Amino acid sequence: KEDNEMYKTLPEEMQSWSKEANGRVWIPSMITLPFGTLYPINIEGEMKWGFAEMVDITEEEQKDYPNEQGGFYNKRIDTDNAKVYETFLEGMVEVNSRLKEKEKQKEERS
Repeated sequence: KEDNEMYKTLPEEMQSWSKEANGRVWIPSMITLPFGTLYPINIEGEMKWGFAEMVDITEEEQKDYPNEQGGFYNKRIDTDNAKVYETFLEGMVEVNSRLKEKEKQKEERS
C-alpha cells in the first residue's frame, strides 16, 4: 500500500477498507449499470455494500435535477432506498438476479 500511488490519493475511509493480497491492493469501487449501482457504503463504521436502483424522475421533480446540457435528467440512482448487503458477493447476487430478469424480459419481447 505504501508504494501504490492510487492508494495514496484515496480518502482515509477508503484506505481503511482497502485490502492487500498476493502483492496487489484491492480497492472497493462502484459498479454502475443501466438499472442501478452497487457501491461500498459506511454503516456504523463498517463497510457494507449498497445496491440502489435506477428510477424514473417525474416531470414535476425533474426541475430539481438539472444536467450539464441545460436540460434535466429523467432518471436517478435511488440511494435513499438502497438495499444493504454484508458482503460484495451478496450484492453481486442481487446484480446477477436483475441481469437475469432483464434478459428474460428481453427474450419475452422477441
